[in-house]
Amino acid sequence: APDPSKLRKLVAELEPPRKAVGSWEGCVSPAESWEFLGLSHFCKRTGSDGDSARSLHREWNSLNLMQRQAIHRAISSLDYQLILGMPGTGKTSTVAFLVRCLRLLGKTVLVTAYQHSAVDNLLLKLQSCGETFLRLGNIKQVHDELRESTVNTRDGMDDGSEDSGELLARVASHQIIGMTCLGVTTCPLLQNHKRFDVCIVDEASQLSQPAAIGPLFLARSFVLVGDHFQLPPLVRSRRAQAQGMQVSLFQRLADAHPSAVVRLCDQYRMNGDIMSLCNSLVYDGVLRCGSRAVRDSKLTYLKVTVPATPSPLKRKDGLILLGAPRHQSSPPACPPLNAAPQSHKQQQQQQEQRASPPSSSVDQSDHWIENYVLSRDRSVVFLDTDAVNGGGESRSG
Repeated sequence: APDPSKLRKLVAELEPPRKAVGSWEGCVSPAESWEFLGLSHFCKRTGSDGDSARSLHREWNSLNLMQRQAIHRAISSLDYQLILGMPGTGKTSTVAFLVRCLRLLGKTVLVTAYQHSAVDNLLLKLQSCGETFLRLGNIKQVHDELRESTVNTRDGMDDGSEDSGELLARVASHQIIGMTCLGVTTCPLLQNHKRFDVCIVDEASQLSQPAAIGPLFLARSFVLVGDHFQLPPLVRSRRAQAQGMQVSLFQRLADAHPSAVVRLCDQYRMNGDIMSLCNSLVYDGVLRCGSRAVRDSKLTYLKVTVPATPSPLKRKDGLILLGAPRHQSSPPACPPLNAAPQSHKQQQQQQEQRASPPSSSVDQSDHWIENYVLSRDRSVVFLDTDAVNGGGESRSG
């Protein structure tokens, strides 16, 4: 059974997590690292377990090195593992693969997150892979495609109810259970009758520490998945923020034990120019494009109008900072992002000019989307929409 005193030492006293004896760090190839998962013998079996193992084996070869490392370390962890899932790095697919491996190894898994949508996204991924599970929660908040696998907990579930025996049997018969973090702490079926080998908390970096710790009491080990470089826990009280309430359990453990973190760095969502901005602003150059095709990818437009006037855009490689076309007969519609602050008099003059009737002649600045954004040679455009003509709200009557 889970040991609360051990959990206290890990999350309160920041005792370092233990890991199983043996390491696969030197195993770079998929074939070598697959042997360390302990699933090879399942591939020789017949039936559903054999089919699942062979499917996992095929998919294992398509995972990148850091994804394989995250899965292996989570399986072999005795206490906890942290997975830093940066944007576009295949975090959900990696976690779903991990859950499938744990299920095949005979482990029971609690899948949880703060939001219903986060729990559902992971369960939908598992469902597409043929996995069975039980979703607990308010059925009105659950994704439509998961409702057949859902036990509605909106009306509460009392141990003494007439259907409690049937519900307990359903919970006991499933290795994979999905529920929100707050739901777990108030669910009698789980609190009184169910314990897990592993608890996986998705989007853990957005959770306050009390909300994240609740589900961990039900498991022998846990995996926190998140990205503390993005949104922190939402804390309104400034006093609470000053006293550390805005620091998630994920960040706290990651700062205390960096070796417990596996970083998913190879991303497949952004081309190289967009990724370079993320690296400059947030990730300090850690993000990498997963392939050359990802790095060089661009949108394809069916119709492109090339502006007749010289482009005033500031360009560096494929990265565009969009300012307005400068025209003598009209003020700039969108000043460059690095323009010097305007004086009060200049701002007043600009507002008066914008309020004046438009000229009868067609101005290039009125077609900034067609002429300056939809251009096949500009892969990235960052637009300050607050200063674009017509971009503000208007009200009549």
